Amino acid sequence: MEEYNKQQVKHITETEGQKQRILLALDKIILKYSKFIIEKININSNTIKYTKENIDEIVEEMFGNQLTLLQEELLLLSIYESNFQTKLTNEHKEENFEPLTENQASKILGFSVLGLTMAQHLRNQKKSFKQKLVQEINIIYKQKMTNTQARNRIIANVLNANKRQLETISRTTTSHILNYARVETYKKNGIEKVIYSTIADKKRSKICKDLDGLIQNVEDDDIIRPPQHHNCRSYLMPYFSTADKYDDSFEDYAKESNLKTDKEGNFSLNNKDVIPLKKLEKRDGL
Repeated sequence: MEEYNKQQVKHITETEGQKQRILLALDKIILKYSKFIIEKININSNTIKYTKENIDEIVEEMFGNQLTLLQEELLLLSIYESNFQTKLTNEHKEENFEPLTENQASKILGFSVLGLTMAQHLRNQKKSFKQKLVQEINIIYKQKMTNTQARNRIIANVLNANKRQLETISRTTTSHILNYARVETYKKNGIEKVIYSTIADKKRSKICKDLDGLIQNVEDDDIIRPPQHHNCRSYLMPYFSTADKYDDSFEDYAKESNLKTDKEGNFSLNNKDVIPLKKLEKRDGL
């Protein structure tokens, strides 16, 4: 396997770890504000309106902090991705790439993913979360539940579902940012073609399996980019020659490196395997 391809595939596994790292940071915010919301579910409050108003302030703050976290982390990740692609390509392909500037990288945050920007996805989720929360609070008061019953209901029907949906938004948006950072870096440096590549395990979707190996011009207005669906793990890579088949490289690298897999043979990362971004930057000389 060509060393360039091997390093690209290794890098993909580590960027999957960055998705996990951002999720862990997001989960801390979710946990913090979930506790605040649970504390406000109090049957002894004077009115139901009082409870709703207090919770509304918490929800606004929670989603505001989540958006800030994602914007900050994804900007840093897009800069890292561009720097990595630049350095690796210059070393192995005798190119003279230049990375995206911070201003160029920041523009990526405003691009749409699956039809909406990251801020719009979060705004829609906040609206849905509020509606569901108010609906559940009304049921709690109407049925005169105890505090314990009320809190258990909110956790099961609202908070847990919200956590899963926010994690999906985070994973999908991170995939979007990483792929845009790659393609914009290739565009800036005159790379003409990219190849659609996938992580070839059982979790690979039919959409991405069918697109695997698709070669496209980076300047095409209708270029097909990952993510093509929620939780998409596919990626676009520079296409230099017919040797550039990254899913084959992934399988080879997985065997060579003894990558962790679950019972079904799907690639997986434990939290302890996640490398902090600053450590990656230092190791990669960025």
